[in-house]
Amino acid sequence: MIGSNHRARYDRTNYASHLFGARYSQLTDDIRNDVTRIPQFFETAVRVIDIDQKRRKSLSYIGNLFQTEREHALRRIRENSLLVSLVCTKLVQRVTGYRFALERLVVMTPSPQAVDVERSLNQLQAKIAYYRTRSAPTWAREQSLAAARKLSGRLRFILSLALRSGDGVLRHLQQPWLRRERPDRD
Repeated sequence: MIGSNHRARYDRTNYASHLFGARYSQLTDDIRNDVTRIPQFFETAVRVIDIDQKRRKSLSYIGNLFQTEREHALRRIRENSLLVSLVCTKLVQRVTGYRFALERLVVMTPSPQAVDVERSLNQLQAKIAYYRTRSAPTWAREQSLAAARKLSGRLRFILSLALRSGDGVLRHLQQPWLRRERPDRD
């Protein structure tokens, strides 16, 4: 009436096994969360580094820049670089922490779940190695201020020729760096 198996022998290890299994699950979840977030971090980091490179190059093209403005920009570049470096270091430390936890769990309570955790950990290590060696951005890089100024200088030169010579302008407008090819439309 209360239950058909109320006389069955109580296995006191069931609850402990459940708790240890939960530990394996928690470890797997933590590792997979890191695997999921790594691409977003590295893509953002590459963008920030690209912007900082442009910022550094642009400093020499900006007139009347106060020394404090230059120092703030350089400090921001250093800070961003240090932050990316710190995250990379912490990722490696997390892997060693996860490995330590897995080894202790296996010693405390061997479980088939350890294989899944090991696979997740290897995936995390592979993802970290991939992004540390391949930092190509997944977006189109924008033109730097220095390149824009060069193009602007060329355009000023063409305009000055146009004002002086009239017909000679068409010849200069045929320059390949100024033309934009358009696909033929039928």
